[in-house]
Amino acid sequence: MVKLFPPNTRTEFIDLVCAGMSIDRAARRVGAAGATGTAWWSQSGRMSINMGMHGGLVDPAPDVDIAGDRTLTAFDRGMIQMGRRSGLSYAEIGKSIGRNKSV
Repeated sequence: MVKLFPPNTRTEFIDLVCAGMSIDRAARRVGAAGATGTAWWSQSGRMSINMGMHGGLVDPAPDVDIAGDRTLTAFDRGMIQMGRRSGLSYAEIGKSIGRNKSV
């Protein structure tokens, strides 16, 4: 049987992983199985994370002042995440942030 989660569960999960928690631990914190957390992370764009107990992003977003043409800012990453949650295509998201859909 499929387990239904409250509306903001995935958002809370993603925030926990980005803050440094491992996928398994963040999934348990929001009441999901580790495999569910892995699937959610994969669906949210597969940003590289540190594996193990500490987790967290391998490549945290730089300050806007430091970001170059190839670097995504925290704003860009947030827009991508919101776009994916809203069901937008990669091309639509890329256009909205002025980037190629391949980012």
